[in-house]
Amino acid sequence: MTNGEWAPYLSEKLKYYGFFSRVVTDSFKNVGIKVEYGFFPWKRSYVLAENGSWDGSLGWSRNEEREKSFYYSDPVIELKDFLFYKKDKKIKFESYEDLRGKTIGIVIGYYYGKEFEKAQKAGIFKVDQSTSDEINLKKLLAGRIDCTILTYDIAMDILKNKFKKEEIEQITNTKKPTKVSPYYLILNKKDKNNENIIKLFNKGLKQLKESGKYDQYLKEMYEGKY
Repeated sequence: MTNGEWAPYLSEKLKYYGFFSRVVTDSFKNVGIKVEYGFFPWKRSYVLAENGSWDGSLGWSRNEEREKSFYYSDPVIELKDFLFYKKDKKIKFESYEDLRGKTIGIVIGYYYGKEFEKAQKAGIFKVDQSTSDEINLKKLLAGRIDCTILTYDIAMDILKNKFKKEEIEQITNTKKPTKVSPYYLILNKKDKNNENIIKLFNKGLKQLKESGKYDQYLKEMYEGKY
């Protein structure tokens, strides 16, 4: 399986290669299949899985284009994006209309959802583009943007590893997520046996959840044990 850098879910540097990799490894182990990973830049990871050089890839959302080339597993994890802001800003979020006139920090190339794109095109808010979530959090602390959108677990990982305690204490997030997205294991359709392999994986994933290990692994991720 191709893999990549997306801490704390996937990383060659993390214990078990991250939460997502651990779930995939142990789900396959439950049905007697051993997994090997190759770590590549994300674009290459996708191409190598699509052209059959590797059987599949970890950590992808669902769309019509990918469904032409891949079998999808049951969801491995559901991720929630939130607005992060400085506590003295007191930002509320029920809909993007609440952000009228605000400047939102975004990362070039990231997909923030249909509602975000619709509101952006309508000119409800301004966007300030950066190359990473870490840069956006620095801009937030410097007062250069009003808020930024991050996946919760990724935000916690970046703040814990890249920012000082007094900086972290200045930042909070909205209660309502801006986007909820499931992520999957995908196996290419070039090998028709992969359709059966996906079914076996789903069986192993179900067993992992029923055993309580999935929740244990998730808890350990939140505790920073990866």
